[in-house]
Amino acid sequence: MMKAEDVAKNLQSTNLDERRNAARLIKNAIIGNKLKKKLYANLGVISSLVDILASDKDDSIIIQSAAALGSFACDDNVKVVNESGATRLLLRTLTHPNPKVVETAARSLKIVFLSKHCPRSMMAEGDTSKLVVSLLGHPNEIVNEVAAAIIARSCDEDNGERRDLYWHQGAMGPLLKLFYSKSSKTQEAGLEGVAALTCDISHVCTELITRDDGAHLDTIMKFVKDNRPRMRLAAISVIANMCQTKTLPLQYQPLTKTLIPTIIRLLSDDLMCLDAPQILARLVGYNEELQIVATEAEAVPRLGSLLQTTSNERLKENILHALSVIASLREECRKQVVEHKLLAPMVAALSSANPGIRAAACRCCRSLSRSVKHLRTSLVDAGVATPLFNLLDDPSLDVQIAASAALCNIVLDFSPMKKIVMEGGGIAKLVSLLHSMDPALRLNGLWGLKNLAYEAELSLKEAILTELTYDGMYELMFNQDAAIQEQTLYLLRNFLYAHADSIWSTESQLNDLIKALEKLFAQQRENEQLEVLKQAIYVVCNLASPGVDLHKNAVIESAIPPYLLYYMDHKSAPVRVAAVWCAMNLSWSDNANLESAGVRVAKLRELGFDRKLAHMVEDPDLDVRDRVKTALEMMDRIVDEMKT
Repeated sequence: MMKAEDVAKNLQSTNLDERRNAARLIKNAIIGNKLKKKLYANLGVISSLVDILASDKDDSIIIQSAAALGSFACDDNVKVVNESGATRLLLRTLTHPNPKVVETAARSLKIVFLSKHCPRSMMAEGDTSKLVVSLLGHPNEIVNEVAAAIIARSCDEDNGERRDLYWHQGAMGPLLKLFYSKSSKTQEAGLEGVAALTCDISHVCTELITRDDGAHLDTIMKFVKDNRPRMRLAAISVIANMCQTKTLPLQYQPLTKTLIPTIIRLLSDDLMCLDAPQILARLVGYNEELQIVATEAEAVPRLGSLLQTTSNERLKENILHALSVIASLREECRKQVVEHKLLAPMVAALSSANPGIRAAACRCCRSLSRSVKHLRTSLVDAGVATPLFNLLDDPSLDVQIAASAALCNIVLDFSPMKKIVMEGGGIAKLVSLLHSMDPALRLNGLWGLKNLAYEAELSLKEAILTELTYDGMYELMFNQDAAIQEQTLYLLRNFLYAHADSIWSTESQLNDLIKALEKLFAQQRENEQLEVLKQAIYVVCNLASPGVDLHKNAVIESAIPPYLLYYMDHKSAPVRVAAVWCAMNLSWSDNANLESAGVRVAKLRELGFDRKLAHMVEDPDLDVRDRVKTALEMMDRIVDEMKT
């Protein structure tokens, strides 16, 4: 028997028979034998096999080399195989004229792309992805299956660019044709490829629905009832994608309820349970009705049992993500999470070495923190505040974003955990997030500050403003991101509530605020953003709150009142309500400041507020009508009292 060293050396022989025999011996020796794989890998045979694949012309030696490379990729050597250039060469080999060569290369590629280390980034290259799409129409069904599997795996956990790339290159049509293959493996691969393409991309889902008059959607619904678990899971995944993108046609929507028990049963299948939680999360999304169905079908205890017993990190991440979604809207769902003692493993997951698990655990905490009850009890007892706060400095951006989103609820006024965050330097940390390069982190930092300031005592508001600064806040008011503008105005609204005279106490401070608001309203007339506009009007409302004549007078003497009058005709009822509230606050006065109120009401009447309000008494919105009635009564009272 030849020594391994001699066999490896023969791969580089100039003699074709010696090279062929060496490749065959290596292929046979390493099948199912990790020790032999390690031995030959250390002898450098992977690069020698790649050289053969790249330059040899003999079909038989190419077949042996391709098969050996596939066998090497079976265990932990995928990264080494890919770095050697083997994956790209195997893909190129799929265009070989010899069907046996093509089939062998396809089988090896399938092994490569089944690995968690599969080379997804390589598929972003246009020529490579075009080749894969073209292979969907290959006469050999095994090649079709492998091409579909490559598409499915290379899109996994991607940001959508690669999905869109495959779609633009025409992958959808050939993938759909695979549904009607006589091979169940090819059908499954086609279905998984379609599931990958339709994930999070609504226009791709729309093509699936409309192509061939929707016939493929009926076929997918049939696959849901297939006796093969993998087929059922892939079919449900496609439907979940349509639910997520809100493209599922109305006639199919009632069927989604029947899919939930099916996918929950698949959690018990060792081969299916890895992806089932993620697909369940996509299916129920932020649909309250479907989350109730999932809860009633015992999704929480099933997921919880898996969470407490599995050592698979990807499965843990998927389970935590599914639990965060299921508990996102309904109190009874959150109650089940607590009752099944899942808080402890969730908190433990915040310290996981795996960033995906840490981020998913943060999302669970965020969902649970939407409950006032759990904010005051369960989450306090579980001690989530400190680890969440510490994760704001996590090396993973995804974890920072998820942790900061959860902390937005933790710092609400009625949460006992607010004190922990404050004592840990929470204000400075949240303000520091506003300088992040990531828009989600900036928004979460601002959201957290807004929640901190909600109905807060004066000293806390002053502490936030000291860290943020007046100029910093005005800069954020004119940020290009409408969400940042909205939350900044909401923060300002909270600052002004009950404390306008204390925080904007000097004439200079007040003038700066008025000028900023005038500029903002002028911009909104040019380019309206509804939520920004609504918050801006409520800022004026709180600035003109009862008891602060200095601020009321500053508003009435500014360029703001004509904007308020204009927005009383707005198509949005909440905007009309906010504008009328401003008129009420500007008209209000106690008896000690009657003269000042009289001047303001006279100004409002001069601008036509009284006539506008009189026309609004029949407003279609009840809330608007109630506010209009009060505003008219207040203005009339001031006029009557001024006469006497």
